[in-house]
Amino acid sequence: MEAAKKQSQSYKDERSANPDDFKAMREEITISMSKVRHLKSKCAAKENQAKTVETKLEAMKKQSEVLLLQYDKAVEDNRNLKNQLQDISKGLSFAELEIVNFIFSEQLTPCFVCDRASAK
Repeated sequence: MEAAKKQSQSYKDERSANPDDFKAMREEITISMSKVRHLKSKCAAKENQAKTVETKLEAMKKQSEVLLLQYDKAVEDNRNLKNQLQDISKGLSFAELEIVNFIFSEQLTPCFVCDRASAK
């Protein structure tokens, strides 16, 4: 911006020498100033875009933290339920264990109920 002003001042000094050169230089300055305004506008748009991306990133980080906590809770719940099922299965007969194994065969891997029954 200051370079354009200095250039403008030097052109003013030279304008008395040749009016056609002054006109061309003035037009060049006008074009340069227009380009500067356009670039400032593009820069502001990019800054806004960057702020939006940063905001989205922060939201995703927070969501990730919440999901991780929920996952940890689900893993703990699963572990507790498996332990409860194991405790319950200790008092069941072989036939009852087979029924439990059949019901939960797709959910439990490996099936500790089968291991318990085969160990008897």
